[in-house]
Amino acid sequence: MQHSFEIERAPFLAAIKRVVGAVESRSTLPILSYVKVDILLRGVAILSASDLEVFATSECPVEIKEGHGCSFCVPAKKIQGAVAVIPDEKIILGYNDEQKVSISGDGLRYSFDILGTDEFPVPVSNDESLLVEFSPGALGRMINSVIHAVSRDDTKYNLGGINIFYEDGSQQFTMAATDGHRLSVVGLKNFPGVDVLKKSTILPFKAAGMIAKIVGTVSLSADSNTFVADSPGINIAAKFIDGEFPEFRRVIPNNNDLMIAVNRSKLIEALVAVGVVEEKSRCITLVRECDQLEVRALGDSAICTATINCEGDDGLRFSVSSKFLLQALRALDGEDVLIKYNNDDCRSVAIYQAAPGGWDERVEVIMGMRE
Repeated sequence: MQHSFEIERAPFLAAIKRVVGAVESRSTLPILSYVKVDILLRGVAILSASDLEVFATSECPVEIKEGHGCSFCVPAKKIQGAVAVIPDEKIILGYNDEQKVSISGDGLRYSFDILGTDEFPVPVSNDESLLVEFSPGALGRMINSVIHAVSRDDTKYNLGGINIFYEDGSQQFTMAATDGHRLSVVGLKNFPGVDVLKKSTILPFKAAGMIAKIVGTVSLSADSNTFVADSPGINIAAKFIDGEFPEFRRVIPNNNDLMIAVNRSKLIEALVAVGVVEEKSRCITLVRECDQLEVRALGDSAICTATINCEGDDGLRFSVSSKFLLQALRALDGEDVLIKYNNDDCRSVAIYQAAPGGWDERVEVIMGMRE
């Protein structure tokens, strides 16, 4: 039997993009590289994708032209590419019982082999204990502040996500990320607490990145095993990482009693400039002397220094990964940053925003390197 559906191209492409991040392209299970499409009689197409750890669903309107509702799984990247290049505002989606799906518009026609839905993963279950509702963009801003510090080393499983929890004493909703060489922390107060988040819970990197892209209001819910972000048109559920996040507050230096204030944009520009001569180690040295901060990079056949004005204490000499420092500075807000250090035993620096920028806590900690 032939089924035919008309779909607005823009909403359909947007729905695909919202879920395709959950697709696992390198999995040994073919079904995980597919998007499940459920076309309902009420005129809605529900798209789902999963890698077994993250489950994403989105929807868009559809008009049934011929036949009735149906369900199938189609290659995720291929359908995204096809819908992206068709210029028509409306496209025709065709489905038949021979395990084929076609997409056509403006003289283009794509035909895809499909899979049945029997092997598609079951959605992650959640008891949906409401945590908090974030205004549009607020949750994404919070995640994007710390996600750069998440470890991408598969052997450091417990560092492969963002630690989220509610600190009952300070009534602060906190996110933290570390890869063992740096730490990023952001916190907001006056959020209602949930018992499950008073212990360490770790949101996987992939899920965090997908949630950060949601632009609308986001409602969060959690139980002991799962975390759900729900927004109009998109739902993302993920299993927490099964591991213990380190006691990160012990890493934040409390004896860094010296400080300089420097323009954040100027320091970023200096790091980019000296990066031209960096070698693979990507190590630069910060030297503070005479009301100026000197940024030095040494290569096998070149040396570069950049000097910018700053205020504060003297004596800073600190070698650090330029990549880590750049990512930290770009994740911070505001015109100026405060760099706190200790000359006696400067193993790490702590970088703060000169102005709060809407946060109740915001700090970047970076370990030093040998010159």
